[in-house]
Amino acid sequence: MEQISKKEYYAKYANKRDKGNIRYAAIMAYVCAAISLALGIYIKNYLIVIDVALIVGLALGVQIAKSRVCAILLLIYGSVSTILTTISTGRVSGWWLIIVGVWAVIGTFNFQKDYQKYLQTNQV
Repeated sequence: MEQISKKEYYAKYANKRDKGNIRYAAIMAYVCAAISLALGIYIKNYLIVIDVALIVGLALGVQIAKSRVCAILLLIYGSVSTILTTISTGRVSGWWLIIVGVWAVIGTFNFQKDYQKYLQTNQV
């Protein structure tokens, strides 16, 4: 039997939980990016576009490529951003991005584990 690609495996055989974690993590990352962009424009901080581009890029990596690296980077970026914002403003903000990163890490790692098991055994 011929092995299928990661994309085909995701479409046909990935479990519902992993698909949901990956999909919702990406959607929530887009929402976080949109909120950041809106707030940045509102306070006239146009450098926020860099922040938004980074979040969207990592979310695309999670959604399209099911990338564990992008998921980890999203979690690290969310954590660092939250810590720096909390230190500079004295208020905890940006913690949603940490939750999104955790969702992405769980979803991508579980998916990759299942896909690797498929590649080794050639059974779903």
